[in-house]
Amino acid sequence: MFKMQKMQMSDARAEKGRDVQAYSSDSQVVEKRIARAEKGRDVQAYSSDSQVVEKRIARAQMLEGSNSAKISCVVLDWAGTTVDFGCFAPLDAFIAAFKAFGITPTIEETRAPMGLSKRDHIKSMLNEERISRLWQEEYGQSFTGEDIERIYKAFEPMLFSTLEKNDAIIPEVLDAVAKLRQMGIRIGSTTGYSKAMMVIVAHVAKMGGYTPDCLVCPDDTNGIGRPFPFMLWRNLEALGVASINNVIKVGDTVADIAEGKNAGCISVGVIRGSSMLGLSLLQYESKSSAQIVSLHDAARHKFLGAGADFVLEDIGELPGLVRQLNEERK
Repeated sequence: MFKMQKMQMSDARAEKGRDVQAYSSDSQVVEKRIARAEKGRDVQAYSSDSQVVEKRIARAQMLEGSNSAKISCVVLDWAGTTVDFGCFAPLDAFIAAFKAFGITPTIEETRAPMGLSKRDHIKSMLNEERISRLWQEEYGQSFTGEDIERIYKAFEPMLFSTLEKNDAIIPEVLDAVAKLRQMGIRIGSTTGYSKAMMVIVAHVAKMGGYTPDCLVCPDDTNGIGRPFPFMLWRNLEALGVASINNVIKVGDTVADIAEGKNAGCISVGVIRGSSMLGLSLLQYESKSSAQIVSLHDAARHKFLGAGADFVLEDIGELPGLVRQLNEERK
């Protein structure tokens, strides 16, 4: 039986419904949203085009009779969750990019914002107290938006040069995804990588046997990534998921947890292979059992502190969690 820590969830919040996708199974809610769409004020349609609105209304009606309580979709992160054990591709590129500007960040400073869009990640690092002070000393002023862009332009080619060699699929992922699909679960995904970066990452993953049903990047949501919920919501739209209550968000960073909580769904942290743990597979396997327990306990504490509803030892436990939740929701 997998280990997990379940945070108490509000029945009142569940009763109110956290459906921000306008695909509720409640007939009255559906009717209200249909009426709103017909008036051209349905913010979930993402378009004023009448044909697009009609298609989404039809989808809502089709899903009206579904069991809105059960988990039907899992939205997975990429680096550190499904690929790139330990999330090293962006780590090395961020450190190298900052060094190019005379600043040497620590691993801890570099990993702290993991999961954000890459420009937001750079901004977060520059706002860190020590790095901010070093930048002031080096350049005689605080950083600007132009500085963020300059660092990003140095970072991007460095990341592209390491993506392919660092994006092997994490063990247990293929088996977990296969089991979830056998259960009828749709597999969505979000990432802090850009579309151009994901061309490489997704191709490597596909060659290894992993392709989610949906992939959403910050590029798809007007450049707005985590911790905002828009990428996750876009998965619901693309996959025809009836309610945010049908979704679990799974990731390896604080930003992943925040994305899920801000979207209104169950948020799950995964320890093994995570940026939170920050170990390569070789480093991980070299640790003693006692060291692994200690490292996992520390990571679990951070995930729960960030608001995670559950924390899994590894992603192989995910199908069991989904099965348990759906049993409880019968």
